[in-house]
Amino acid sequence: MTRIIAVVGRKGGAGKTTTAFNLGGAMAAAEQRVLLVDMDPQASLTGILLGQRSGLGIGSALTDPRATLDPLIIATDAGLFPKMYLVPGDRAIERAAQDLSDTATGFFRLRKLLAPLTGFDLVVIDTPPAMGFAISSALLAADRAVLPTLTGQHDLDALADTIRLIDDQRDLGGAALAAIVPCAVRPRELHDRGAMEALTEAYGDLVTEPVPYSPRVRESLAARQPLAQYDPRSPGAQAYAALAQRLGGMATHG
Repeated sequence: MTRIIAVVGRKGGAGKTTTAFNLGGAMAAAEQRVLLVDMDPQASLTGILLGQRSGLGIGSALTDPRATLDPLIIATDAGLFPKMYLVPGDRAIERAAQDLSDTATGFFRLRKLLAPLTGFDLVVIDTPPAMGFAISSALLAADRAVLPTLTGQHDLDALADTIRLIDDQRDLGGAALAAIVPCAVRPRELHDRGAMEALTEAYGDLVTEPVPYSPRVRESLAARQPLAQYDPRSPGAQAYAALAQRLGGMATHG
């Protein structure tokens, strides 16, 4: 059964797109067939994977009740793993939010689009840095939620807000929180060590191995290669591999 993971968070710049990209890369490196779905109207993940913005994307399918995702799925290239595929993001997501947010079934439209997909081991949904239609739709479509975070106080406040949203959507059959991923952590800095201790004390085993700060992360994005390919021995690649292994061992719909 295909696992569906939503990568979510209220605050921008916390590592959502980087995490979605590298989680997909780590899974592809483990011979999993991965579909990345870009639910951000800014389409940053699409830009990384394709080197440019796409034409039609997920928004066009959300607004058309007769649409399917099959015509939108793109096989990625540019040195990326051949097992990584993409449904691009587009500005039509904003129109979908306007059209569907007031309907009883609108927030379940993404779930309906993903349900008939076959041939993928994993679907990873990237979301925009804001509460609203896209993040709620992703949570209602997914089995598990992954929440990247930085270690600043504003980031930790946003983390708590996002966890409350996940809990609310869980009551409607949405994703369960599977992992909190500290990103760009500098373990030698007192502040980051304190933040890691606070996160672990508050959320226990939900907190994963931190992704350490490294210029290699930014370099890999510019090269359009996940760390599992760009620098597989780097600490960042190892952290994402550990996240992939963690999520790969979890049952779905539980």
